[in-house]
Amino acid sequence: MIHVSPTEPEALKALGEVSGIAESYGMDFIIDPYLVGVQRKTVTDLCASMTDGRLYNQLRKADKLTAKVLILEGYPIYTTDDILVDNPAFTRKQIEGQIRSLQFIGGYILRQTDNMADTARELKALDLWVNAEHHSLFSRPGKQAKNEWGQKVSDQEHLLMGLPGCGYKKARAILDAVGMPLAWREVDLTDVPGIGEKTAEKWKEIVDGA
Repeated sequence: MIHVSPTEPEALKALGEVSGIAESYGMDFIIDPYLVGVQRKTVTDLCASMTDGRLYNQLRKADKLTAKVLILEGYPIYTTDDILVDNPAFTRKQIEGQIRSLQFIGGYILRQTDNMADTARELKALDLWVNAEHHSLFSRPGKQAKNEWGQKVSDQEHLLMGLPGCGYKKARAILDAVGMPLAWREVDLTDVPGIGEKTAEKWKEIVDGA
């Protein structure tokens, strides 16, 4: 069963049951019974959600999901100077860096599709794969990141803790002071207690995919 967000196009609503379940997890689709969440983003929407912080708010809601899938609908097109055609405020390095962070630190599985019809095909295939009997591994409880006091950390904190030398306290201080990556282009990370110029520069390079 695929639960589809009410905000999705009619062609995708036809894939399952329209409800608010997916949105409660910060997703566009939820595949039952194993709580596999799927976000569908066009290149334009991906840029907008990274800029306004919506993507990371959605990430925070996804803590209890078994798996998270990001479907990138369409392919980024860049100029010869590696500037994103759809949004000149972004470079190839920034887009690819953020996608890597979502994959390797945020735990997202990336799938790319050509268009909405291809997305529908991907969702149907994913639903069949997830619900195959031999995939009982989804019923196993997954490991959850915890802080030094044994408390579960948020996905935003977990994402930042993937940076070299960034523990829970520093991750929490960064979120409180300057927010998630990409906003870092316009702020001074050295304003966060305990972060010097070398560390700030190093982390910005990692976030940008250098």
